[in-house]
Amino acid sequence: MLQHHFTRFFLADEGAARQHAFTLVEIIIVVLLMGILATVSMPAIGAAAADMKLRAAARKLTADLNYIRNLAVTEGAEYGIVCSATGYKAIKPVDGGMDDPSLEAIIHPLTRKAWVVDLAVDQITLAADFSDESKVTFDSTGAPSSAGTVVITLGKTAVTLEVEASTGRVSASQ
Repeated sequence: MLQHHFTRFFLADEGAARQHAFTLVEIIIVVLLMGILATVSMPAIGAAAADMKLRAAARKLTADLNYIRNLAVTEGAEYGIVCSATGYKAIKPVDGGMDDPSLEAIIHPLTRKAWVVDLAVDQITLAADFSDESKVTFDSTGAPSSAGTVVITLGKTAVTLEVEASTGRVSASQ
């Protein structure tokens, strides 16, 4: 008897090919299960995306700080980064020196545009704490004007970048 049911449902009958299809109830159940799984997983996906944005911003600022430090050594001139609450820009002193409030951003070597990074688009905020408040500069030896930190925040998560006083090395911690 069991063999007969197996043959009937899973193998074609001898004379006619049997067509198998999903019933409407089976399709509705599958769609409901997919909806429930999507609803449950969305907060985790959103949190992971926010964490990736924050880490990417921290990596970019770290790379830019290191590049500016290397540029100061290579060019034998003072270069720096000025932070605001919503982003930062790479600068080089002009006639007024680094204290000039109208410091212009230098040209980015790849984009050939002003080196200004706006993080407000991703709702990321910065809080810089250097002796020059929101500005760190590197001299021709790569030494920073002062040690300090930059806290990068997105929502309730933050990454802290620390610039060491003696070497200008940038390290990140969460």
